[in-house]
Amino acid sequence: MNISDKYLFCDNSDLESLKIVLADKKLSGTSSVVENYEKRLSEYFGSKYSLAVSSGTSAIQTALFALGIKSGDEIILPSTCPCMTVVSIVYIGAIPIFCDTNIDNFGLDIAKLGQLISSKTKAVIEVPMWGYPTDVASLEKYLHKAKI
Repeated sequence: MNISDKYLFCDNSDLESLKIVLADKKLSGTSSVVENYEKRLSEYFGSKYSLAVSSGTSAIQTALFALGIKSGDEIILPSTCPCMTVVSIVYIGAIPIFCDTNIDNFGLDIAKLGQLISSKTKAVIEVPMWGYPTDVASLEKYLHKAKI
């Protein structure tokens, strides 16, 4: 089977980073390449800290831990989200609450979201699916008013 590499992105900086990692023999988070990446992310986003993780699942788990999400807390997420988003929530012991999505972009239906929010709701995860952009600005405004 011949798999096309037409979507492979690689430039000279990638090759230089690989050379550094291989020469240092550090292939994990202790690598200077990872440290530099985190520093550049902090600068780009204007954040004091950043943390590189190994996967999207790890990123969600880290974010939930950082927010102080604990067992019994409810997290609302789209009914169309990937299962690994749900696994991250269940791993902590929180409860996933599924919300219907908009028919035109698969973003959370804010009217339905309002019906699902309870005193146990501690976070909402929006998952842009299949390349469809969602209305994050409206969602953020709504959640800000709801103090979530």
